Amino acid sequence: SKPQTQPDNTPAPAKPQLVCNGAVIDTSRTVVLLGYGDGLIHENDPLTRAQLATIIYRLLDDESIAKYSNAELAFVDVAADAWYAPFVQTINGAGIVQGVGGGKYSPESHVTWSQIVTILTRFVEPQEYPLQHIQYQGWAQEAIQTAVANGWIADRADFTPDAIISRGQLEQLINSVLALYR
Repeated sequence: SKPQTQPDNTPAPAKPQLVCNGAVIDTSRTVVLLGYGDGLIHENDPLTRAQLATIIYRLLDDESIAKYSNAELAFVDVAADAWYAPFVQTINGAGIVQGVGGGKYSPESHVTWSQIVTILTRFVEPQEYPLQHIQYQGWAQEAIQTAVANGWIADRADFTPDAIISRGQLEQLINSVLALYR
């Protein structure tokens, strides 16, 4: 007779959550770009900081939104009635984004790769990674190392941290990161 094997009742290790100061990204969500008034998505357009705030806000779980939506509006250049104000207010209250200095958020400024990588890596523990191909020694180096270590971006010589990210590139980046945590 064959030896009996016992079923493995060991639970699978839980996937780590994406958490920044208690704000949790709901990894079951997906970034889907919404179109402009002309009905087009404009995926090749540069991403603005206002659009980024909206996207990050929509990824947060309901508890995080409830917890941080009552934060004070912290930026002099974000009018309380601006379409993006509640999104900026919430993600700033959670410590996910900061301003650009001088009490400003600069909602119409374009987002760079280093900025989005920095924001996303606030949701995980920093990791050191010896970059071999990305030639960068700037303020976002730790975030870039963490993103490469987590497999979010590749350590490639053509990665330009200070380049502007497009709406479509952001959608691809975030959705690929979310897929790793499902």
